[in-house]
Amino acid sequence: MVSTSVSLAALALFASFRLAFAQNPTFGCSRDDFYAMDTALFYQEDSLLPPSCTCQESFVGYSSCTKFECECTCDLNAGMCDYNCCCDTECSTEQIARFEELGACLPEGPADSVITECASTEDLAEINPSFPLRVKDTADQSLDQMLCVQTDNSELKGEFFADPGSPSASVFDSDDGSKDYSYEPTTASTTSIDDTYDLGETILAGHIPNGTSDGFYRAWGGHLSIPTADESGVCNPLSFGKYEEPVYEPNSCIQVFDDLADACDNGGALDLRTLARDLYIGTTPESALTASADYVRVEIDDYTFEEWGTGTDVTDAAITVADVQSCGSFYTSAGDTTGPAGCAITANAVTTAEAACRYAVKSICYTITHDATAIVNASATVVLTDIPTTAVDATTSMYYVEQETTLEFGSTLAVTTSQNNVIARTRSGNPGYIFGMPVLSGYLVATETDTGIRARVPGLTLPGSPFSLNCPADADVDDADFRTQVNFGIDARSGCKLSLTLAELEDFCDGTSTLVSSNVPINLETNDSYVGEYGNSDPLDRSAWVSVEATSTVTAPVWSSTTQTCTDLVTGVHYRILWAYTGTTENRQPKIITVEKVYSTETVQWLRPPGAPSDVEQPLFLTSTATFVEYVTSSAEYTPPAPPIIFSVPYDVFYPFEIGSEEAPPSS
Repeated sequence: MVSTSVSLAALALFASFRLAFAQNPTFGCSRDDFYAMDTALFYQEDSLLPPSCTCQESFVGYSSCTKFECECTCDLNAGMCDYNCCCDTECSTEQIARFEELGACLPEGPADSVITECASTEDLAEINPSFPLRVKDTADQSLDQMLCVQTDNSELKGEFFADPGSPSASVFDSDDGSKDYSYEPTTASTTSIDDTYDLGETILAGHIPNGTSDGFYRAWGGHLSIPTADESGVCNPLSFGKYEEPVYEPNSCIQVFDDLADACDNGGALDLRTLARDLYIGTTPESALTASADYVRVEIDDYTFEEWGTGTDVTDAAITVADVQSCGSFYTSAGDTTGPAGCAITANAVTTAEAACRYAVKSICYTITHDATAIVNASATVVLTDIPTTAVDATTSMYYVEQETTLEFGSTLAVTTSQNNVIARTRSGNPGYIFGMPVLSGYLVATETDTGIRARVPGLTLPGSPFSLNCPADADVDDADFRTQVNFGIDARSGCKLSLTLAELEDFCDGTSTLVSSNVPINLETNDSYVGEYGNSDPLDRSAWVSVEATSTVTAPVWSSTTQTCTDLVTGVHYRILWAYTGTTENRQPKIITVEKVYSTETVQWLRPPGAPSDVEQPLFLTSTATFVEYVTSSAEYTPPAPPIIFSVPYDVFYPFEIGSEEAPPSS
C-alpha cells in the first residue's frame, strides 16, 4: 500500500470502501502478480469436458462431450487439502476420516439421479372430479389416490398396531421412553476438547517476553489476533484467526493511538516483538495456556522495508532477517544513531534527527503449517517502516496508521500432483465459476514445443481503485492497489484521474508521452489476453482458456494547436463477457464462452484560460468497465441410445434345427 497514514476524517470513507471491495484470494504470503509455473509441463487437452467432470454421453469422446456431470465442486484449492471436502484427492485418508467423523463433509456437486415428473393438475381433476380423488395442493400430493380400485379381492385386511401393554416406569430410562432432550435440570458438564484442530476453531496463542523464560502468558485472551476493521475502519484486535480459514489481502484497518513510543514498544499495535518475535502458536486445541511446551514460536522468514509516506521499497541489504528478528520494533529519540543493543537504523528511512518508531509493523502475513493433526510451524512475512513523531494529526494529536494482517495455511502432507493441481492456486469454482469469485486471467507463454498461460493472482482487474482517485505513475500501473478486481457475474465500473499540463496533454495526444503505448494510455492496458473458461482452468493447458478479442480499431489521435484539442483520444476500455450454463440442469456449471475488449474515444480540449501558467494542470479521466451477459441455451433430457449389437451370426447358425412361427398349442 502506498498510503501509510490517514486522517480521522478519512476513516468513514475508508470503511465504506472496504465493504464494497472484494477480498483477493492468494496462495501463501507471496506478493507476486502471477502464479509460478513450470513451462515444461504445458499440455493441450482440447476438450469440451471440463476438469473434475465425467462424460454422460454414449459413444462420444472427451473432446466433443457436452453432456457431463461434475463432482467434487468443493475442491477450490489446487495443491492442498480443502478442509471438509471429503472428495478432495489432496486430503489424506486420516483427514477425510476426521471430516466424516464430524459429519462435516461439504456438498460435492452431483444432483440426485431421480427425475421427478409432475402430472397436470387440470388433467387429474378432469379424470377424477369426485372426493376423495380431487386434486391436492402440492405436486407430490397430486398423485395420491390416483389409482381407482373397482374390486378389492386382496386377502390383506389392513396394517394394525401391536398392543403396547403397560410397561413400568423404568421404560423412561430406555430409548423407548425417552426424548432427545429434557426439560429437567441436569448436572453441569465440562465440554471436552480433543487434540485435533478442526475447520473454524480459533487458534491458540501466547507470549513469552523477549523470547526468554521470563514467563508465559496468554496473547489477546489466549487466541491469535487477526485485526479487522470495525464500522469506522478502526482495527478490532478481538477478531481471531480460525483454523484453515485464510484471511486474504486486502485486510487493512486503522490503528489509532496517542503515544507513538507506547505503540512501538510494550506490546503496542506496531510492536514487532508482540506480533511475531515473542508470539507462540498452540500446536493443538489442548495446548496448555500456562506453559510454552505445547507451542511453536513464530519465526520471521522474510521482510521488506518501505519509506514512510510514499511506500517506496528502501530495504537495506545490510540488515538481515536475523537482525529484524533480534531487534524487533524500537523507539529512538531525536539524535539517536542506533537502536538498543546496536540495532541499525535503515538507510533512506526517517532521518536520525527525528524521533521515530523504528521497524514498525506496516503489514504482517502469518503462515500456519500443520500435518493434519497438529500445528508444526508458524512463520511471518512482514513489511516494516519508520514512523516519525511528525506523523501525528495536528488537529486531534492522535496517530492514524494503516496496518494490514493476513493469515495463510500450509501442510507438510504430500499431495497428489495430478493434472490441474500442479500449480498451487485458489480456484474460482470447480469446474464452473462461483458468482462473486475472480475471473481468471493471464497472458500467453510459449516454449519451443507448446504454450501455456501465465495466470494472474487472483485474476482479471480493471484500472482504477476505490482507494485511489489518481492514476498511478507508469511504474505502478499493474499495482493491485490501483486496480479493481473483476468478479464473475458482477458488472464493474472503475476509473482514475490523470493531471496534465498543456504540454503534457499534447505529448499524451501525439503518443510521445511515457503514459501512452501504441496510442493507448498505459493505465488502460494489461497483458492479460486470455481468461479461464471455467473457474478451475489449468494455466498449463492453453486450450482451457478463452482469447480476449479486441474488436475496436485504435487509430492515432490528432492534436490541433489552433483549438488545443485532441481528437479520437482513447479514454476508456470495456470488457464484455459472455457466459452460459453447461452440464446438467440440476448441477449447472457457469462457463465463459466469449470475451470482447473495446476501446472508447473522445475529443478532449484544453479548457484553462489563455495565458495560464505552464504548470497549470487539467484533469483527464480514464474509465473502464466489465459487463457480464448470460447466453441462454436450450436444455433437453438425455437418454443414452441402446448399445449396438456386438456381433452378427449367419442365418444358418441353428442348422439342422428349424424355428417355426406357428402359435404354440394352448396348455391344458
